[in-house]
Amino acid sequence: MLTKFFGWVDILLIVLLALSLTYCNGSPGVIKPETKYSASLVEGMQFPREGSPIFIKKVIGIGGREDWGRWSVDNEVILEFSQSLPRKFTLEVEAKGFGPNVGKEAKILFGKSVRYIMLKAEPVTYSIPFENEDDARRVEIIPPLPTAPNKINSQNLDFRRLGVGLISLKIKFN
Repeated sequence: MLTKFFGWVDILLIVLLALSLTYCNGSPGVIKPETKYSASLVEGMQFPREGSPIFIKKVIGIGGREDWGRWSVDNEVILEFSQSLPRKFTLEVEAKGFGPNVGKEAKILFGKSVRYIMLKAEPVTYSIPFENEDDARRVEIIPPLPTAPNKINSQNLDFRRLGVGLISLKIKFN
């Protein structure tokens, strides 16, 4: 059926592209849930590492691992913790902005609380205090202007909508 529209070489290239996007770093993929490493909340999540720490139950909205960290992909990043977080804590996030996100505020949501961080081109460590009155277990990061690198430079073949570059995320007890 496909050979009516495409040649065998085209079909093979499409299959190879799909496989590379699924299994290679730098893909618009997700962290595989079975890939876990041992770390405490204070040691945090190191985004350049393969996988996620044992205290993270679910990760949505981040791209494949790169040497420096991972990009947010599309409209939000969701990090769901497997345990309750402390009643009072400081969320320490090392992050940077991509392209038109630089100089704009990313929104950080935890429970009913909303905070903002001003994104810079270079990584910055932000310390954000929270109170966990609702026994919340989920941090959301909303980039201001998710943008595909292809929209900035048409020669770039990266069509992911990037916003916030994440390097690390830690929970500091107050």
